[in-house]
Amino acid sequence: MPRSEHTDIGTSEFPGGMKTFCSPNGIFDANLQGKLPQDFWSNVEISTVPGVNGARRVQLTGCIRPELSTQLNPGDGGGQYDSSGGEGGLGNPRDSVCLGYNHYVELIEPAGRERVFGVAMILPTAPSLWTHWDARL
Repeated sequence: MPRSEHTDIGTSEFPGGMKTFCSPNGIFDANLQGKLPQDFWSNVEISTVPGVNGARRVQLTGCIRPELSTQLNPGDGGGQYDSSGGEGGLGNPRDSVCLGYNHYVELIEPAGRERVFGVAMILPTAPSLWTHWDARL
């Protein structure tokens, strides 16, 4: 999410403009991670259906309450952070990772009150990651 308060997703897409924010139970380093309000999420669905050729895949889709976060602007149309986009395909933010997975995509749409986060372990024989995700991706 944006590192600075009340920032649109697209405006935060520069080196150092983003920061990891977690639900209270997901924080493992309070110095590096921000804390989301306890009731930030609603209607959460988690899918762990394997990807192509049985590769590990996890997707979390849910509604968000952007007005509870000081980082987001509730009217922002949103944007995407990922491990394979950005300049030279090096990630946005650059060199970002989701530990234990080859790729991640995070879509945040405050105005639509939706957030989708997915990670995937891609096997060498697997075709494109993107064609095997939920239609919203």
